[in-house]
This record gives sequence, structure tokens and C-alpha cells, in this order.
Amino acid sequence: MFVTLLLLSLYFISVISSVSQLDVPLEILIRRLESDKDTAEKLGALKGIEDFLTKRLYVDNNLKDYLDTINLLVGIDTEAILKGKQALHHRKCYRKRMSRSA
Repeated sequence: MFVTLLLLSLYFISVISSVSQLDVPLEILIRRLESDKDTAEKLGALKGIEDFLTKRLYVDNNLKDYLDTINLLVGIDTEAILKGKQALHHRKCYRKRMSRSA
């Protein structure tokens, strides 16, 4: 259990110098778990967090490679896919769909 807490803390320290806005709830949960007395609940929550972080690292490591493959096929810059705003295609279809959902 201590090792898992240590690994989670090291993850946040090594990957990010400060906690990103999206990770704030996760960091708060980890800090609350450190002071929690209920061992069974703590272990379950830590296992869930560990699974989440493992899956997120997998996605982080493989998403860029996947997008680079798309770049070779389509010619769109990977950074533009990840961070940029894309032009809206098929405006008529988009407006029709949005008017149905409203």
C-alpha cells in the first residue's frame, strides 16, 4: 500500500511539475487516502487509481504514435489534431443534428 502511494506521488512529481487542472480531483483523492484509516476502502480506491493511471499512461504513450500514422495517411499535423480546432465540415448535417437535440 505504501509502495502504491509512493508510486502515485512519484507519477505526479515526475510527469508534471505542478498538478494540472484536470488532475486536481485525483490529487485531492490521493491526499485524502493518505490520511484515511479504513484500510479496505483505501486499498480499493488505490487499486482503482492505479488502474486508471496505468490505462492513462498507455493512452499517452500510444496516442501520439497512432496520430503519427494518421498523419502519414491523411497529411494532417499531429499537434493540430491534438490541440487545434478543426474546421467544421458538413455544416448542413451538423445544424440538422443540433436542431434535433435541442
